[in-house]
Amino acid sequence: MESIKKNKNRQSNIELLRIVLILMIIVLHYNNGAMGGALANIHNGTFSYYFVHFTESLSSVAVNVFILITGYFSYNKNKIFISKIARLVLLMIFWGLSLSLFTMLVLNPALFTVHNCLKMVKIAISQWFVIIYSILYLLIPYI
Repeated sequence: MESIKKNKNRQSNIELLRIVLILMIIVLHYNNGAMGGALANIHNGTFSYYFVHFTESLSSVAVNVFILITGYFSYNKNKIFISKIARLVLLMIFWGLSLSLFTMLVLNPALFTVHNCLKMVKIAISQWFVIIYSILYLLIPYI
């Protein structure tokens, strides 16, 4: 019983770091110029231009540090739980399809075509993180 409690100690400093990293990742997504974010909508030389580039520079390390924290907490694991990967992939598919359908049906019904519905089934490049995370999770016992 003590060993279970010993392993379940919370590390609030790491949890706080993860919260900050999540906020930084949200900043990265907000700034993403390829998706119509802030970087695509600002003019050179303005305060907004410098502020957005500053926040982008600060936030660029967030994904890498998040992966390092995951690796740190998974280091002692000798077992691989395939169900964890399956749950992550299913959540990605569910939310991807749900948000795509919502966008097509509610925000822009003209997008609701057979071609666009078939495109939703493919795993998009924008979900690269889930794929890499799953591969790293499978490799944890061997790294």
